[in-house]
Parts: sequence; structure tokens; C-alpha cells
Amino acid sequence: MGAALARGSLGVLSLALGYTIGEWARWLLLSSYWRRLRHQAAARPQVVDADIVHALRRSALAAAGPQMAALALVSVAPLVERWVLGGMGSGAVSYLDYGSRLYAVPSSLFDASVAGVLQSYWAGHYYRGSSRTVARSVRRIVLLALFIAAVVAVVAWFEREFLVSLALRRGAFTSANAHVVAVVFGILMLGFPTGMGALVLERAYMAVQSTRALLGIAVVKLLVRASMAVIGGSLFGVLGVALAQPVTTLADLTLLGVFWRRRQQVDVAAP
Repeated sequence: MGAALARGSLGVLSLALGYTIGEWARWLLLSSYWRRLRHQAAARPQVVDADIVHALRRSALAAAGPQMAALALVSVAPLVERWVLGGMGSGAVSYLDYGSRLYAVPSSLFDASVAGVLQSYWAGHYYRGSSRTVARSVRRIVLLALFIAAVVAVVAWFEREFLVSLALRRGAFTSANAHVVAVVFGILMLGFPTGMGALVLERAYMAVQSTRALLGIAVVKLLVRASMAVIGGSLFGVLGVALAQPVTTLADLTLLGVFWRRRQQVDVAAP
């Protein structure tokens, strides 16, 4: 809303201003709600053991450390892609950036809302001793995520030209440039089902604090995506670089599924 109201006077800066105001408003709302929860918890009689607090802090850092390292590794891949695209002439980086931003719109529906709720739900049941219930739930939810994401991907593929024109109609892109972005977006959406399935399955790993496995998989993802970007870019240009993401999401989901299945076999065999 802020960006729309100030676009006449600030132009592009209105987007940054709207984003900043929105983030501050979100922080204020969340902090207010969190303080309310703390006051409610403080009103209840409870005993706080300092040793338990320190142990909880250490275990939290031990679980978060590998995950932070995994995210840092994965974030290197886009830099490699931009480096490859940098040698392909003017506009190459913009094509992939616009396509990636359009890809981020449907993926946020899974990442920002569904995945976090599922992680909390699975963690609660897992640490209450219902590991088999969690395993069945994870399998069903991942399959459901694959199906829903596949439907979204099919719609986005067939309507990619319209979606790109809708997003870029006020920009300086020509119809030829918009067509390239549409093709890049379509290629990225080929990996949307596997990407969302992997996203949901990653939350299951986090729920059971198996983050070391995610770190190992992140190394493979970085190698696959970076190498595919270099090879694909040399063969097919911008489209080849975009193809690196669907290939990586397929490898990601495959590895996550294999290691998750092995983990379930170990849990079943354990007394």
C-alpha cells in the first residue's frame, strides 16, 4: 500500500520504503503478541532450572549450526549462476532474476506458511514418542505437496507468457525480452513440484533435529547446481543456467527421500 501511494513522488524508492515500513509493522505486531504470551506464561507457577536452560541452549545451537552452514552453502549457487551469466551480455542476469522472482511467488505459499506449521506439528509428535505417526504424516504431506505443486506448475507453464506480461507490463522490457523471461520462468517451474516436495521434507529433518544430514545434502546441491549452471550456460546460454535449478531440486528431493527412508528403518529397528 505504501509503495502504491508514494509511487508518484518517490518512484522506485517507494518499493523500498513500503517494504521497510511493512517489516517494521510486522516486527511490532509479532513482538506485541510475544510479550502477551510471556506475560501469560509468567502468571503460571513454574520452576526454571538453570542447568536445563543451558542444556536447551546448547542443543539448540548444535541443531541450528549445521542448518545455518547448509543455508550458507546453498546461497553460493546463485552467485555462481550470476557469474556465468555475466559473460553472456546485457540483460542475461535480469532474465534469470525476473524469472526467479516470479518463481518465488508460489513457493512462498509453501515456505512462509505451510512448512513452518508442519515442522512444529511433527516436532511435537516426534518428541512425544510418536515417530511412526510422524513418518506416515510426512509421507502423505510430501506426496500432497508434490501434487499441489505439480498443478501449480502446469498452470504456470501454460500461462507463463500471460503471467510475465502481467508482471512486466509497466516496465521497459520489449516483447522479445518478456518472451525470454517467460521461457526462463517456465523452465524454473519444471522443478517446482520437486522443489516444494524437498522444502516440506526438509522441515521434517528439522523437526527431528537431523540437520547434519541437511548439511551433507547441501554440499551435493551446491556442486550439482554450480556445475549444471556452468555446463548448461556453455551449451544453451541463459536457458541452460535456468535448467540447473530443476535438476538440483530433483537431486535434492531424491537424496532427502533416500536418507529419510534409511532413518525410518533405523527408528523401526531400534528397541
